[in-house]
Amino acid sequence: MTPLGSCPSWPVMEVKYENQPADIQYIVRTRSTWALAEMFLTAPLMVLLAAAPACGMLLLSRYFVAGVLVIAGVIFSAGWLFWKVRQAIRSSKVIPGVIRLRITPAFLDVEHAEYRSRLSWLAIESVHHVDDALVILQPMGRGYIVRDSFFKSAEAAQQFFAAASQYHASTKAVDPTVSDRSSLPAWTGDSSRHSISYQNTIAQWTWALKTIGAANKTIFTYLYPILLCVGSNGILAYMTIGDFRQADGGRVPLDSTFELFLLMLLLLISIASSFATLMLLRELANRVRIPDIWLLPKTVDIYPQGLVSGTSVGTSAIRWPVLGAAYRQKELLCVDDQQGRPTVIVPASAFPDETAAEAFLADMTAWNDAAIEASASIDDTLIVAESVDDQNPYRSPQT
Repeated sequence: MTPLGSCPSWPVMEVKYENQPADIQYIVRTRSTWALAEMFLTAPLMVLLAAAPACGMLLLSRYFVAGVLVIAGVIFSAGWLFWKVRQAIRSSKVIPGVIRLRITPAFLDVEHAEYRSRLSWLAIESVHHVDDALVILQPMGRGYIVRDSFFKSAEAAQQFFAAASQYHASTKAVDPTVSDRSSLPAWTGDSSRHSISYQNTIAQWTWALKTIGAANKTIFTYLYPILLCVGSNGILAYMTIGDFRQADGGRVPLDSTFELFLLMLLLLISIASSFATLMLLRELANRVRIPDIWLLPKTVDIYPQGLVSGTSVGTSAIRWPVLGAAYRQKELLCVDDQQGRPTVIVPASAFPDETAAEAFLADMTAWNDAAIEASASIDDTLIVAESVDDQNPYRSPQT
């Protein structure tokens, strides 16, 4: 490679590498302490906070032992969620095979046997060098991770990082070649395809990021679980206060069996409605996090072989076997990635009518299912165990 400081025009650079399950930890190391705390603790805390009011009132009732048992179950659930998050952060599924990453001043190219993408640097959130790896991040935690061991030397790794950082910092406009479809795989020329152009909203993406209910919400959609939460907890509080009044002969006690049944029913309603309220509050918080590039006008083409997605800042093509499920959830047609996260969401309202939306969905799910079934062995080749790279840290992939 040409030394960067001696070249007036920055060079095009290329590296070939392979992902490893533990590479996700490099992304984790780019996060702030606050972001890591949120990542680890959000799910467990939501369970604990949703159950705390109702369980606290149950402990104040005559059914103290039942309250202790419920709290034990809640703590176990929160602990299990913490363990699941920890496992997900330690390693994740990767698609095996050699990846070619090429960077230019205008864009970066990523090529694999199963997918191909070209992204403007405007679609990149940040560029890092963490420990012994280059990390190029897209919004919301997706990105590309290249260990230094895939470069010819430590100096080559540093030059590549410096160039990527410079390209990312200096890019102010989108190069028209970013949308050049001639760079896509040959299967994208298949005439059997459906195409749809649309523009996602913040509400659609906040729903897709694992919140609840419909994507298009009204004020009443938010008020309903809040009112249910307040009402169920209020009745529980009234029954708890009633238990204390019984000692003074303030009222005739309910039948114990019926009262226990009513308490358990209210407990479930209270926890469920409290959790729904917290999820909606999380959704409101997520609305401000949606990246602007996710809201750009987009065109999605589906083929028997795979899916092509394109915006003004990038184009990508990926085959069905290395995508996740394709399905419809309320008013959105969704395709997940291998991690179960939404990668494409198409609003049904983008189609001329419901018949057209259903026809698109029928072929999308059929092609997705058929391709995954035909490549069922892909699940056996996906690396899911953690691995340790004990080779020469600066080996060349060409040797």
